Amino acid sequence: MELKRRFDRYLLHVFTPHPRHPIKTIFFYLAGLIWAALLGNFVFSLLLWLEWRFITRLPEAVAEPPLLVLVTCLAAVPVLVLLSWRAKVPPRKGASAPFEAPPPRMKGLILLLSFFKSHGGLSFSEFSTLLNEDLKTPRDWQTLEEAAEKSNFDVPLQAIRYHLKNGTLRDVWLICTDDAQDTQGIIMNEDQTPKSPGSWRLAPFLENFIHDAPHNRLVGDGGSNFSQAPYVRFHYHSVAAPKEQCVVNYFAEQGARDVFRALNYIFDEEVELAGLDPDDVICDITGLRAPHSIGMVMACLPARRRIQYTSSPQTPLDTYFRRPAPNEIRADRVWVERLLLSALGESHSDKAN
Repeated sequence: MELKRRFDRYLLHVFTPHPRHPIKTIFFYLAGLIWAALLGNFVFSLLLWLEWRFITRLPEAVAEPPLLVLVTCLAAVPVLVLLSWRAKVPPRKGASAPFEAPPPRMKGLILLLSFFKSHGGLSFSEFSTLLNEDLKTPRDWQTLEEAAEKSNFDVPLQAIRYHLKNGTLRDVWLICTDDAQDTQGIIMNEDQTPKSPGSWRLAPFLENFIHDAPHNRLVGDGGSNFSQAPYVRFHYHSVAAPKEQCVVNYFAEQGARDVFRALNYIFDEEVELAGLDPDDVICDITGLRAPHSIGMVMACLPARRRIQYTSSPQTPLDTYFRRPAPNEIRADRVWVERLLLSALGESHSDKAN
């Protein structure tokens, strides 16, 4: 399966040139042409020699096909296998239950984005107006940082910053809600603006904050490097670039189904085109509502995709302290396999009955 996946990726690079990876595309294309030319030359020489040796028997000698070419072509196969093979930790004999641990820094992050909700800081209107100003002073950025800390905006912000440290993060996908609609499918308005706006309206502000904020100064962590921040690529639905596959229902009606479809779309259609391996991407289940999070878990667990949640630690009195930080929810391979086999066994027994 691993070799097939690598071969599929090779064909993807050959037949779908990507503007972000022109050198890689050209390399794969030329390598394939050279391999095909060498193999074709050997096959032609072999057929010509066989015709002379066993059919025509002409007096003019025909050179034997160059075996070195055949060896070179055949050697490319095990080399491809070796390049595709990755050492994997063998599963333990005993299956352990899921546990939590800080995730490694990942190249890709998929977030469930909730709409802006303040906890005593700036309102969304005040926050967005200040963020849209062209010339922001250090004091303005400090005000925005304090407003973020006093809102649910801090959850996706800290999730991204965690993976952004030391230049790891490359791509962020945002699964957002649409504007709330009534039973006739009409957006509910209040003073010409959506009464319950979808979180897709917040996505560009999160992108701008990540790209423009002086993170090193705001975070105050001298050991962190956020130089990659301006170059992180964001993928989300907008009016200018519609991406309906990544928009889910505001009220969470069929939310599990919609997020399940959205996540599989991202992994099937966009992750590899972004130059990432599925193992380089982690999914954050923190935002939106419970059915949305369930849909993400359902899409991740059978495929063994990485899952994290981002939250602040709590005191016994239910108050939060310190800013949010991600934790990966890990389930070892044996545990997942037993869960799936158990489900399959129940399905077969139901059919038998």
